[in-house]
Amino acid sequence: MSRPAAILVVVIGLAALAATVLGYRARKLAILEPRQLDTALVWTGQAGAPCTLLMIGDSQVARWRTPPPPDWRIARLGFPGEAATNIADVASSAIREVAPDAVLLAAGTNDASAAALQWSGRDRTLDRAADAVARMIVSARTAGANPVIVMTLVPPRDPALWRRPIYGARQAATLTALSGRIAESARSSKAEVLDADALARDARGRFRPELRADALHWSPRGYELLSAALWHRLAGKCR
Repeated sequence: MSRPAAILVVVIGLAALAATVLGYRARKLAILEPRQLDTALVWTGQAGAPCTLLMIGDSQVARWRTPPPPDWRIARLGFPGEAATNIADVASSAIREVAPDAVLLAAGTNDASAAALQWSGRDRTLDRAADAVARMIVSARTAGANPVIVMTLVPPRDPALWRRPIYGARQAATLTALSGRIAESARSSKAEVLDADALARDARGRFRPELRADALHWSPRGYELLSAALWHRLAGKCR
């Protein structure tokens, strides 16, 4: 291959890579655009159970398959790949429909991941996501849910190699920043905080790899750990 031909191949390859990266970025930023979501509840547990837990969030909730403890049934409202800002818009109607005894909120990962790709306005995106979780807390408390439990976000673990040049350290930074805002909002609203990141660390503070299915999603063992902590919070709450 001649030198001009080799240069042309390199240029074409770089152009294709740039187009792929820009397309990926555009799809992720589109998550932040307002959209109407369908309220499709998924129920587990016995229909006649005396107490109900409503779980609202993104894929962290949609993938949660651990069965409930005795006396509880679960309604899951999970939206994979959706922003907390859009989830909050349908949360209040779901809370009114279910009238739950307890509520778990787990949202914000997608907002933070999209914010990491923004060239400007990241703080505004994180503020909107934190406000969306705060609105869901108010809706749950107004409906009489007790407790209202808010799960913190977890930075990515070993993201795929192709993602690293796109995000750099920004995704971990935005997830950590939003998680802190969500936890602060929860405590100020007298909601309980389920610190998922702390639960996933070993005694040396290292993330336990067996708890993740990929960079951002929990494995079955991860959900077992989260569920055990959640059921502990609900112990004695069903009367």
